[in-house]
Amino acid sequence: MRGKNMSKMLTTAQVAQRFGLSRSTVSRALKNGDLRGIRDNRGVWKIAEDDAHKWRSDAVHEQRAHSVHDSALRTRAEVAEARATALEMHVSDLQSERDDLRKQRDELQAKLDGRPVETVSISQLFGRLFRR
Repeated sequence: MRGKNMSKMLTTAQVAQRFGLSRSTVSRALKNGDLRGIRDNRGVWKIAEDDAHKWRSDAVHEQRAHSVHDSALRTRAEVAEARATALEMHVSDLQSERDDLRKQRDELQAKLDGRPVETVSISQLFGRLFRR
């Protein structure tokens, strides 16, 4: 006969069925020490119902904590990715602007290198145009 503090004993299959898990998940928890249980003389695991509920409750809380943490990391990763994309676009714009300025510089330099700068008065210009 059980005392007040004794709860019903369950097998791995019963725990798995009760919580919608596989037997291997329950067995793994027993072997890892996450779930308390005892083995009988035949090697069959027996788990106190209270221990099974506590283990499942702890696992659910842990999953929620991981879920919140994963969600925060996912959000931070998305923000970082958006920033990286914006920076890549800005760098591309700056490179394009740099290339345009280099082209203008080279064109101006070519004009200066190609001919000497000379000043001509209007009378000299007309003289050159109409005298041949």
